Amino acid sequence: MTQEEKAKRYDEALERARKLQENSNGMILKKWLWNIFPELKENEDERIRKALINYLITDEDNGVSKVGQIPIDNVITWLEKQGEQKTADEVEPKFHEGEWITNGDYTWKIVEVKPLYYILQSQDGNIIVDDTIFHADEHFHSFTIEDAKEGDVLTYKNDNVEWILIYKDIITESCDVPHDVLRYHALFTGTVFYDSGCAGMISENYALCFTPATKEQRDALEWAMSIDGYKWDKEKLKLEKYE
Repeated sequence: MTQEEKAKRYDEALERARKLQENSNGMILKKWLWNIFPELKENEDERIRKALINYLITDEDNGVSKVGQIPIDNVITWLEKQGEQKTADEVEPKFHEGEWITNGDYTWKIVEVKPLYYILQSQDGNIIVDDTIFHADEHFHSFTIEDAKEGDVLTYKNDNVEWILIYKDIITESCDVPHDVLRYHALFTGTVFYDSGCAGMISENYALCFTPATKEQRDALEWAMSIDGYKWDKEKLKLEKYE
């Protein structure tokens, strides 16, 4: 099942649970639903807010038009806005726009953060999905070099440096450097192409500078490889020279 299908299934299940909660008067069922979907649980302030709205609507139907000197319609509108703002405030996103996230199976770029969900884009840029903040924050984490697998196309960006590379692995005390270093199958610096080598020292901050490459960056690396007479074999995980 793809991440898009999983997100759709989750949203559908959440909507069914919400309707079940609305039609239920029993606390046992509601507590069971809250345990599975915590975002459905309403706190005491929210229940009071809704009760006040219902009470004021009832009073308005009975001919009461004001609360003190304030029209009931204005009071109801204000209470409704408080609920909308509180919902948005309670969902504090863990991730931010432009960040790459992964769960080990799927990797997405966050292109926009909404009050209750993320807009996500695939690495090739062809798939756009949305996922609730609650679900994504629980099941995904920020992408780092530790999530990379051999053959992944990554970018490294720090200060004015931006590289595109095909990841190989990380080894210790090699390439004449007494630190962990990243090895690549191919590297394009924007001006120079290298067919193999080491990218340098790996530290926590250094590792965070690596993200998956976009389609445009992949195309740029492929172009650089072709200029030097190389192509990448995805099955063999090998850079090959061709005539």
